[in-house]
Parts: sequence; C-alpha cells; structure tokens
Amino acid sequence: MKKIAVITTGGTIASTTDPETGRSIAGKLTGEKLLGAYRDLSSDQVELEVFSAFQIPSNAMDFDKLLLLKSVVESFLLRTDISGVVITHGTDTLEETSYFLSLAITSHKPVVTTGSQRIPGEMGSDSFANIRDAITLAAADQPDCSGTLLVFNEKIFSPRSVRKVHTSNVDGFAGGQIGTIDRGELFIQNTPGAPKACFDNLPAMAEVPLIKAASGMSDLFIRAATASNLAGLVIEGFGRGHVPPSWVSAIREAVDSGMTVVITSACDEGRVYPAYEYPGSFADLTAKGVIGGQDMDAKKARIMLACLLGSGHRVDDSSFL
Repeated sequence: MKKIAVITTGGTIASTTDPETGRSIAGKLTGEKLLGAYRDLSSDQVELEVFSAFQIPSNAMDFDKLLLLKSVVESFLLRTDISGVVITHGTDTLEETSYFLSLAITSHKPVVTTGSQRIPGEMGSDSFANIRDAITLAAADQPDCSGTLLVFNEKIFSPRSVRKVHTSNVDGFAGGQIGTIDRGELFIQNTPGAPKACFDNLPAMAEVPLIKAASGMSDLFIRAATASNLAGLVIEGFGRGHVPPSWVSAIREAVDSGMTVVITSACDEGRVYPAYEYPGSFADLTAKGVIGGQDMDAKKARIMLACLLGSGHRVDDSSFL
C-alpha cells in the first residue's frame, strides 16, 4: 500500500462559513478536519498522513512561508515510507507556490498541488474532487508525473505555465496542461520537463517587487524601488516587452545602481523580443542592461529572480527559458 502525505496550508479548500456574515473564513479547517470530512479518500491502495503546515488565506503566503513549506515537503519526501506529497492551497497564489516548489524540490517523488474555488460545505464544491485527483496523481506509477505538478478540475498542469484564469469558476486554471484525470484514470499527453534551474540549497529569497506598465503611468514606483536598494525588479510590460518612454531614464538608473531588472510581457502567450526600435522598446531596454524574461509571466519571473538572487546565481536571459 502506498502512503501519501497531505500537507494543508489553508485557503478556500479549507474554509468554513461565518454564521454572521455568510462569508467564507479561509483556512479555518485543520488538515485533519478537512481530510476527515471525506473518508473515501483513503482506500486499500492508498494510506494518507495529514499535516497542517498553515491555516491561512493564500493572499498571506510570502517568501518566508514558501521556504518553510519547502522544508516541510522535503522532510516527508526523505522518508522511505512516503511515495508522494499532496499540498492543498488557496487559489490566489497557488500558481506561484507550485512554481517555486518545482524549482526548489529535487526529489523525483511526485509533489502535487491543488485547491478549490468553492468551500467544502458549499453546493457543488470542487474541494474533495480536486483532493481525490491530486492523491490519485501522487500515488500513480507514472514516470511522467515526477516532480511538482498542479491538479485542478480533472486537469494536470505544469507549474511554469499554469495561471488562474477565473475568479470563481471551478474551471479556474489554464495554460501548460499536460494531461487529465478521468474517474481515477490518468491520461498524460505531454511531459512537463524538468525546470532549468534548481534551488535545493536556498538560504533566502531576495525581495523583488513587480511593477505593471499601463498607458501614461509614471515612473514613481521604479524610482521608489531603486531608492530602496533592492536587488531585483520585475516589470510587466506591453506586447513584445515595452514600457512607456517616460520610464526609460528611471530604468537606466535602476540598472546603473546595481539592480537586476527583468522585463516580461502582459500577454498570455509569446515572448519578449527586440522587434522594434524606439524609446521604451525591448531593444532599447536591453541595450541599457535590462534582462528579458522570455515567455514567462511576471509572477513566475519574480519567483525565479527571487530564487536566483537569493542563491547567488548569475542572472541572464537564459535563466528564464
């Protein structure tokens, strides 16, 4: 019989309802109470061991908690009796936590993250179906399912490319789908591939702000980041990796100060590329020392940059492939 560790961190999937307001209280349920509410998850084939790491809404997840979660996951993966790990998590930052773990966990045992859009007691809740599917994947004898993956609404995703695409619908994630789970049966269409970088020894994550470009927006936040002496900055630009021309001077000053500045695109698909020549274009920015984030979305690029800087790795365009 396989043994799967289920690590709970809170979120909608562990929520109850406030009797006075009728609103959800994220992370109210401990892991034991959450898993105890659905006894059918344990079977003759799978034994579960439940551990509550946090009881928080996922908007409270931060770099310190990510590093703590990494250590908790690793402590289970090192055990010979544990075949895989499932992590339940709030959906707001699920994609970021999943991507971080894909970079930071070196074990070949499966690590599967999941969450829900509806609380366990709500009609039509997706909580237990997603937990069931995550456990199915974590316990599978499937070589393509090693490393960290994300499961949601019967779909299996690669953490690098997945995004939350709906605020409330149970089909809330898209991008980077590698397979499906249909009534306990796995169908893998694509292999996710191993992350290019791996940070198994990560003493800290650098503080990295993320600034989104918008039409006519001032360079105030870029100058504030430079004044704060931060090591890195991610800018989510337009199209191929462009920013308002009024930002160029502030960005050049940020790079000259020693800050590592990475430019990404707000577009869902495609990479940044020097296709144009004008002030604020990708070509103009890279000529001033800005690094291209390839096709990575800004939140994932921020996680990558925080890990690279925190571990002392060199940062260049190839870091974001």
